[in-house]
Amino acid sequence: MDIRTRYLVAASADVDLIAENPHQPERWPGFACMNLDLEKLVDLLALSLGQPLNGELIQSFEVLNQASVHGPWLIRLPGALCSALVGLDDAARGALALQWSGADSFKGAPWSSDDLRTALKHLGALAQLAQERNENVLLYQGFDGEPVVVG
Repeated sequence: MDIRTRYLVAASADVDLIAENPHQPERWPGFACMNLDLEKLVDLLALSLGQPLNGELIQSFEVLNQASVHGPWLIRLPGALCSALVGLDDAARGALALQWSGADSFKGAPWSSDDLRTALKHLGALAQLAQERNENVLLYQGFDGEPVVVG
């Protein structure tokens, strides 16, 4: 089963509106993709900070809304991850993408290090925009085939 992910920049006050319909790019800038999920982001945070995976890193991703135990979920990316993404130059982005592609969460996934370099570039741009607006980078995560509300 594929995991649908949408990354967006929004204010904390918009959480309920996003949970109702996250698919409004004119309202919340971002991008959507398949299978770039929370598990992979936890690996990215660990690599960015040079730390081993642990419960504290996992808990730094704050669940803001959960429709059910099966999702979808709306999750705030930790400030430490956003800061690390903003600070990456092209060379560092390429090195991090290569490391990230070797993480356990990517075993069997169709992501290449070039794909991840592009994802890091997009995530970094969202983190920069969130910083400028004093907002958050959010992950909306659900499963392929879940109903989508079109507003």
